Amino acid sequence: MTPQQHFDAAKKGLDYIHQQLYGNHTFSILDQSSSTSSKEYEEAVNAVRTHLPAAADAKHAEAAKLLGNMYYIGNSTIGFEADNLKAEKYLTIAHRGDDIESSRKLARLMRYGREQNGFKRDLQFAFAIYETISKTPRRAGQTEEEFVDIKVEALYNMADMLLENMEFYCSDPVDTALHICNDICRFKIYPDNYALLGLIHLTGGKTFKPDINNAVKFFKFGMSKGSARAYYEYGKHLCMTATDRRQHAEGYNLVKEAVDRNYIEAVVDWADSIILGQNQAGDKVDAFWLLRGAAAENHPRATYNLSICYAQGIGTGVDMKSAELYLNSAAELGSPDALKLLQTIAEARESERKNSGFFSRLKSGLTAGGKSLAKDAAQQASENFFENLVKSFLE
Repeated sequence: MTPQQHFDAAKKGLDYIHQQLYGNHTFSILDQSSSTSSKEYEEAVNAVRTHLPAAADAKHAEAAKLLGNMYYIGNSTIGFEADNLKAEKYLTIAHRGDDIESSRKLARLMRYGREQNGFKRDLQFAFAIYETISKTPRRAGQTEEEFVDIKVEALYNMADMLLENMEFYCSDPVDTALHICNDICRFKIYPDNYALLGLIHLTGGKTFKPDINNAVKFFKFGMSKGSARAYYEYGKHLCMTATDRRQHAEGYNLVKEAVDRNYIEAVVDWADSIILGQNQAGDKVDAFWLLRGAAAENHPRATYNLSICYAQGIGTGVDMKSAELYLNSAAELGSPDALKLLQTIAEARESERKNSGFFSRLKSGLTAGGKSLAKDAAQQASENFFENLVKSFLE
């Protein structure tokens, strides 16, 4: 069969499933729903599972787009569970086929995707995709508003990534970010862009010095346009540089406004400050639930902090199984603290395993009267202890 024939067979199956599950109602073939047990339904599902991958593997762009989207969010109805590695494979095919929506999903996946089952984030690839999107001309059937929105979204992500110190991509990230943000201003008023401009002027770059007055102007303009990030960044700046209680209170209130607007970085900082006793606006149970909400949105730091809450019983009961689950999840999301803690745990377990073997060999040697064997075991344990001592000192 040709790729198109495979795709047509898969599409026929999808249409049948659509009719059985939704009748004449509007739906998305990516929706999940309970299954139907009829023979025809099972044949339709099998047709999709057989022919859609065949068409996508043959570089059929539309098939790759559909399959990539299914793996991106998961579709238990058809039997394609969420799988970032497979989502990357098929969205890349669709991206190379110039499908803009697949390109946007692929960029988000490469920037934020959970690292599991062999999938690895690639920030350089994500940045390159956003750059490609930003340079893509308006497509047939695309409104001017849609075109500008997609372009600005790509440019904003590029600037945001550069401010996360992507020196490996260019030697002057702040200056480049400023240029990109200025481009965005020429296209439309994008509220969060003014939060970035505020940060840029607070920092300064290679070709310009920090300018607090300009930074404040950009933050306030972003706030006037409803940017929760502008509230957060300006509030955090005031709290960190406050010289009196009034200025600190102003910063506190701005951060609280960002929390109320559900800006996730503000929510996580707010929860952390409660747990550390720096904020009396709530108790540790409140902080726990704030972290639970942020972790549900795959925020790395929130997920790591939630694992610590479970491990230490902060705002909840001690639950080591949940602690380990969220710790591994945080590591998959790229939390440096989680990755370091998992490494420490692995080293401790390996040390315990080695020492356990030592005591077993020592007992065996003494029981058998083998002084040489016991001495060797003791020497190895001493070396292991010294090695772990050095590691802990270096940390």
